[in-house]
Amino acid sequence: MQQNPAIVIIAYNRLHCLQRLVGSVLAAHYPEGGNVPLIISIDKSNNPEVQQYAETVEWTHGDKKVICHSEHLGLKEHVLRCGDLTEQYDSIIMLEDDLLVSPWFYDYSLQTAAYYKNDERIAGVSLYRYFHTENYYYPFHPIDDGFDIHFIQLPSSWGQMFSASHWKPFKAWLQENGEHNYTSKLPIYLANNWTKGSWKKHFVDYMINRGMYFVYPNTAVSTNYGEEGTNSVHKGVFQVPLLTEKES
Repeated sequence: MQQNPAIVIIAYNRLHCLQRLVGSVLAAHYPEGGNVPLIISIDKSNNPEVQQYAETVEWTHGDKKVICHSEHLGLKEHVLRCGDLTEQYDSIIMLEDDLLVSPWFYDYSLQTAAYYKNDERIAGVSLYRYFHTENYYYPFHPIDDGFDIHFIQLPSSWGQMFSASHWKPFKAWLQENGEHNYTSKLPIYLANNWTKGSWKKHFVDYMINRGMYFVYPNTAVSTNYGEEGTNSVHKGVFQVPLLTEKES
């Protein structure tokens, strides 16, 4: 029997961000009678209130687990550790604490996972939808071709779903090619401006080498709230409208 995707929240030291994200997760719709695991993974910081709040969250849709790391990992290593949870949960929905989700984010995730589960061209599923490019913030709109998804050769970091079949090949490739080596011709903005502390930079390299794509929704079910953080300094630039009504 296939497991429901686990929701994995990545937190550090921003209590108000975590509370806002958890509030939207609690307000979302979930399948009746199914176990939906919730994991809150907290990197070590000097803010004990984050763990205290995580412990008090009441989750009625399945098992809940709080992971508190004893050493500071940094965002890249923290994301990689959370991705490895696919070994235990088969598939995960990864949410950093500066995000907000649509009430229908889980329904979208279930449908997309089922449709693309055997497609080896797919490296993961995004919950987010770009309105501006990450290089110089050009407007971006996918072609209206009558479908409700599109594909980009760029991984999502603002709400994404990975199955074990997505994550395991990436980790094997990363170990084979080294943490700080890039084997493809990365876009200039990414190669020059993104640091070695970016897990996403490695994933772009992996996707280019393998000729793979991410699935993106035409209407977002997650948004970057734009809080300043480890890899974010442009508050509000990447906020996008969220799906508020269930799509048939």
